[in-house]
Amino acid sequence: MRLNLFQTLKKNSFIVSGTVFFCCSFFAENTMAESKLSIEVDRLRNTQSQVCAVLYDNARSFLKEGREIKKQCLPIETSTAYFEWVALPLGEYAVLIIHDENNNDRVDTNFFGIPKEGVGTSNNPVTRFRPPSFNQSKFELKDEETKLVIHTIYR
Repeated sequence: MRLNLFQTLKKNSFIVSGTVFFCCSFFAENTMAESKLSIEVDRLRNTQSQVCAVLYDNARSFLKEGREIKKQCLPIETSTAYFEWVALPLGEYAVLIIHDENNNDRVDTNFFGIPKEGVGTSNNPVTRFRPPSFNQSKFELKDEETKLVIHTIYR
């Protein structure tokens, strides 16, 4: 008994459907590109306490405590510190650096809101009387590895 192509596909549709689903799932999962972000923080004025790197992915959450997507703090050993994050989805990000000299996991400010501790952001924007914006600090994570150098500023 000969079956035509339509009858054969209909008879084996569960095999075809399963194969298509598996292939689509495999390729969709493997096409989500990821990258590594390497950050060098320089100009730390002492080895007191820790330095923290905070990663944001949008303007609404930028510089808002608890709204970051990643945060890592390391003890300071020299005037330069290094951070590395892997498996980050490609896209736009901004990094905040905090020299947390009193080890309280936040930026301490004076009466006018000016940081008492060292801070810096990606792109090292120059601002006078206000913190940098997300747009001034953002960078595109679009390659296998992106390297940043962020200067710590003390006021």
